[in-house]
Amino acid sequence: MAREYPDRPIVGVGVVVLGPEGVLLIRRANPPRQGQWSLPGGAQELGETVFTCARREVREETGLDVEILGLIDVVDSIRPDDAGEIHYHYTLIDVVAVVAEPDEPVAG
Repeated sequence: MAREYPDRPIVGVGVVVLGPEGVLLIRRANPPRQGQWSLPGGAQELGETVFTCARREVREETGLDVEILGLIDVVDSIRPDDAGEIHYHYTLIDVVAVVAEPDEPVAG
């Protein structure tokens, strides 16, 4: 499904990874919000649970394996274009996690 001008919302999962120095952030490589700091995360894949998606996305983006502690919140991110058409629509599920094995993150 196209991420721009979708025909239905896309489920995205964000992960608040808690560590001894604070919360882990990544710099977004792709739109929307390209170049901005964000939580690691991404789109849920067919057949994948929210927690499995969270672990996969953190591993892909940082190289870290995490243990999911629970759900934080569910929010909608709806961005219309200048003409009022829906450019992006995400249902975002944020979870909290800790690093399972102490390690240094590596940009993915």
